[in-house]
Amino acid sequence: MEHTNTVNASLLSSLSPIFITVVAYFMLHERITSNQVIGILLSLLGVLWIVSKGHLGTFADIRLNNGDIVLILSNVLMAIYSVMLRKTADKLPGLIGFTLIVFAGVITTVPLMMLELSYRPVQLFLWENLWSIAYLGIFSSVIAFFCWTKSVHFLGPTKASPFMNVVPVFATLFAVLFLREELLLSQIIGGVLVLLGVYWSSRPKKSLASISSTNPQVQELKL
Repeated sequence: MEHTNTVNASLLSSLSPIFITVVAYFMLHERITSNQVIGILLSLLGVLWIVSKGHLGTFADIRLNNGDIVLILSNVLMAIYSVMLRKTADKLPGLIGFTLIVFAGVITTVPLMMLELSYRPVQLFLWENLWSIAYLGIFSSVIAFFCWTKSVHFLGPTKASPFMNVVPVFATLFAVLFLREELLLSQIIGGVLVLLGVYWSSRPKKSLASISSTNPQVQELKL
């Protein structure tokens, strides 16, 4: 986010369900249904409608920068992360697996943090930032990622991924409720498209294709 703008970030972040679906197809041999494809595309259109305020031509002028490349890499890694959650669900269930993930994250990020502190002067502890850091650490990190882990275990990465595009809908709702921002028609239309896409992708239907039709362990999850 230091090297790109909000529009680019929102656009690239909305591609996460597509990345997750593709990775799940190749790594888990997870079947893809027509409803899931339609749902992902609808939710993607909804996010684009919200971000562009109903003017999709805005995206024609977008140019990739260094921050966008990092975001694309983040999407790919998030897709692999979501798929690996499903692969390890039986071996490391619930809080055990999640705690190990957090522990591994601390081990790998602390050295990088120390490296960054060596050349970037930052005041780590400021009282005015305490509540923001606490919220990010407790709710946006631990609780949110634990809920995501459980949802991937229950639904599978392909069915869980369209729910990621509900984030802009909640962001709009909170901005209206707490910041008294104006609710635009484009935001309503985009929110409806996102919710319709999530609903449509969750509808059970016979799969269109499978990477391996001979594998007896390949089964489509039903809600």
